[in-house]
Amino acid sequence: MPNPPHQAHNPEVVELDASAPIQDIVDIIKRDGGIIIKNFLSPETIDKIHAESQPYWGKLGTYQGKLFYAGNPPLSGFAGKSPTFSHEAINHPTFREVAKALLKEESNVYRDGKRYTCVSNPVLAVSEAFNRGSPSTAQQLHRDDMAQHFDHLEGSGESSLLGLLVAGVDTNFVNGATQVIVGSRKWPEAAIKGPAGRSLCSTCEMSKGDAVFIIGSIWHGAGENKTNPPGENERGYRCVYDKNQSLTVTED
Repeated sequence: MPNPPHQAHNPEVVELDASAPIQDIVDIIKRDGGIIIKNFLSPETIDKIHAESQPYWGKLGTYQGKLFYAGNPPLSGFAGKSPTFSHEAINHPTFREVAKALLKEESNVYRDGKRYTCVSNPVLAVSEAFNRGSPSTAQQLHRDDMAQHFDHLEGSGESSLLGLLVAGVDTNFVNGATQVIVGSRKWPEAAIKGPAGRSLCSTCEMSKGDAVFIIGSIWHGAGENKTNPPGENERGYRCVYDKNQSLTVTED
């Protein structure tokens, strides 16, 4: 999808269909840090997720952080609130296999004179939904793996997690589509490189049911919803696969 005119000189975010070979998707993420996956979920599946999430939006508390817009706090623990999202998105074979290819760790142990290979596959760390109404400010550019104090070495692009963001509606620059800096996964720490500039961003314009896969080391953030008149919300569903977290779903 071409960038908006003011981003015309920035690299576009590559698009592939959900049926594309896993290695093709992995290679693009290793190069760019993110990729748009077309037809990840059907519009009908998105409608089911909408319906399952609806009872919870009125129960949100007050958000006091800075990463999300205070007027539209995230709906956390979403894996336990939407069975459809858990089964169809988090466990989608394309996302699952790409996450394994990027995050799986293997080690060898010896016991009783024999060598055994131990495999640690990625597990779910975070799941949430968000609904960015108009007007809402742009999210601060950030790296998802910052919470794990991950050290970014220049040129490596390594990370401890892979994120999935599913578009609940058609998204574009005007209604707050996700902004990413293509290639920034290989940047060193901000203390060395300097803060990420929004002028370097590209827009992840998606249709309802498309998704974007982003490695934890890429600079990104939700855009500003500037629709006028207000009324068009940018709704998304997000989860993160992690190397070293346990899956926890609260009882409620």
